[in-house]
Amino acid sequence: KAMPHGNWGTLGEHLRVPKKYQPAIEAALGEALVSMLVENPQLAFTGMEMLRERKKGVATFIAMNLAGKRFGGSSSFSDQHVIAAAASIVECDDRFRGLVDNLLQDFYIVATLQDARVLLARANGKRYSYVTLDGEVVSTWGPMRGGQLADQQRQAAGLIGRREQIQQLEDEVARLQEVRASLEARRD
Repeated sequence: KAMPHGNWGTLGEHLRVPKKYQPAIEAALGEALVSMLVENPQLAFTGMEMLRERKKGVATFIAMNLAGKRFGGSSSFSDQHVIAAAASIVECDDRFRGLVDNLLQDFYIVATLQDARVLLARANGKRYSYVTLDGEVVSTWGPMRGGQLADQQRQAAGLIGRREQIQQLEDEVARLQEVRASLEARRD
């Protein structure tokens, strides 16, 4: 039995982010990118029960009627080391805007790890997370993530924009098939 109506796929499928910022947004959103978006908690429970019954693993579900509610967060700030508030970089349909804003409310994009270090030293007890263009995360409340992925891992890691890449590849295949058919017609 398939998931019922009210399942909108994963969050990552609904986001549009300029290529330059994709590693930063992917790092900031983490597991939320592959979370299943469902209309309400009942559909989330249905999905969890299906996975358990079929022994098909574990998934994170986001009930959109709860997740889109606005919560108070950090006040935004301006600093020479901050490129932008992470949420401001992400484009999405209006129905997902509240969720994206909530998930990214404390994240600010910076160019380098050194910029994040400077901002961390100046945080003064406020809750912020800084994410570099390469996807390193530094937070004022503890978690930090960084390092370097191999080129193949980095290319495979990109979840945002995958649909766009697939469409581009499908378009290229169609174009090449037309060229092939044209060449075969000339040959005959």
